[in-house]
Amino acid sequence: MKKARAGAKPQYCLLCGKEIIHICNSHSVPRMVLDTIAENGMLYNKNKVAGIQYFKCEDGIKSTGTFHYICRECDSKEFIDYENPENILKKPTNLMMAEIAIKNLLLMISARKYERELYQNDIQYLSFVNIQQMIKVNELDTRDYLDDLELYMKIKREKLEYGFQIAYWTVLPYICPIAVQSTFTIYRDMNGALINDPYDLDDKKKNQSAHLCVFPFNGSTVILLFYHKRDKSYKSLWHQINSSSREDVLKYINYLIFALADNYFFSKSISETVLNDKAFVRLSREYLEHPNYGLPPINRNDEKYLSNKPVSADEIPMIFEEKYSIKF
Repeated sequence: MKKARAGAKPQYCLLCGKEIIHICNSHSVPRMVLDTIAENGMLYNKNKVAGIQYFKCEDGIKSTGTFHYICRECDSKEFIDYENPENILKKPTNLMMAEIAIKNLLLMISARKYERELYQNDIQYLSFVNIQQMIKVNELDTRDYLDDLELYMKIKREKLEYGFQIAYWTVLPYICPIAVQSTFTIYRDMNGALINDPYDLDDKKKNQSAHLCVFPFNGSTVILLFYHKRDKSYKSLWHQINSSSREDVLKYINYLIFALADNYFFSKSISETVLNDKAFVRLSREYLEHPNYGLPPINRNDEKYLSNKPVSADEIPMIFEEKYSIKF
């Protein structure tokens, strides 16, 4: 893992192209958001629930959700619109969404580079999976992320006022015990119908990315789900969300976080009811509706694996309910 981290560090900044003399410790979630829910400067990460061996379950703010892929100058100037205390509770502009999406893509490109380095080091658990398929998925994802990054940087630099579509935005009048900023492909709509096939590895098809933010700040919590309009598979989902009740939409977004996102962090004041919920623990260990992080069992006839029923949105705690809110 140390070799992979060292090999994944870039020589040049992906945004400005300059050689990186001092690589930046970039936060994927705005620091002011993390400060809102941190307890004594510490937060839980996803592993608090998933319990993956060898990984920590809590981090200090300085190392929470960080990546090392751009220079300090770009980190300080490219995200000033959405990482602004005066803007974060307002309905986002196209420019703000471009900045959020750019930050998300940088995190994912960094993660894919790290994964590729792991594959090349052939760590032990990879003997259970199809390495060549994983490499192909990695390459296709990276290609699509770089393509999106170029488009979103154009939106930002030219200050274009079109491109992104807000699927859902709201502000809750209390502090939820979680911070999220993540991008992923949504595979199923609110009714469970397939809208993107996760096993379609056609080189000609583009990754359909959605972006999700949960920002607790200044006594409130912003929830934002958006996508670029060229990702047309989400058009029907947009209509579905906008014709559904607020409770149903929040329940769906709650599920998306724990089923598909990786980049989320809990306040240490979060209710133990959430952390110890059996369905929640199972969901945190699923990958595309498969148990055990998507890794096939050593025993190919494992009945527990073969008979697994994916966790549904109705089974897990709804973390956006006011009863789970926190106060400091």
